[in-house]
Amino acid sequence: MNLSNKRRAISKFGKEVIVVTGGIATGKSFVMEVFKRNGLHIFNSDEFVSSLMKPNGLAYKKVIDLVPECLRDGYIDKRSLSRVAFSNKAILTELEGILYPFLRQYRDEWIQSKKTTSDISIAIEIPLYFEKNVKIKKDVVLSTICTIEIQRTRALARNKMDSKTIDKIIADQVSNEYRQQHADILIYTDLTHEDTVQQVEGLLDIT
Repeated sequence: MNLSNKRRAISKFGKEVIVVTGGIATGKSFVMEVFKRNGLHIFNSDEFVSSLMKPNGLAYKKVIDLVPECLRDGYIDKRSLSRVAFSNKAILTELEGILYPFLRQYRDEWIQSKKTTSDISIAIEIPLYFEKNVKIKKDVVLSTICTIEIQRTRALARNKMDSKTIDKIIADQVSNEYRQQHADILIYTDLTHEDTVQQVEGLLDIT
């Protein structure tokens, strides 16, 4: 457990907005699942972006026009898209320009809807919160964190990306030191899932 957290508790019934961020393969989705199991509203940015790129999605045609080689049997191959985008900064910037406006609009409307109709707090997964200097009304910034060695091993096993792409992604994300300085809460995910659950649930005030 990290003893230097700036916040000691998160109120389940306080209408709080918790930004969950962290580097690739550091356990963000698992932390979100723990929040969900404990009754918080959750918004997964990656899942929404994926929905934008489905054949009926709002960004489908624009993404194909930008990176036609990522099309496989009528579907956008996200791994192929990632390889191209992370190796070409101009394409990455244009891709973000396509996806992010849709994401911001839907996310902001979703947050407002939940805050209007419920007292339960909200967890919003924003992987690049620090890197993109995301502007959002929030109460807490929580970052997952683990050693670079563990992060790289998990990413190689889980994402089926090549090591060069993963190293580029990690290099482009903020350092663990930056997260330690700027996050309100750190969740260390180097150990077991049980340890992570204990850290997250230890923060929740359910009264």
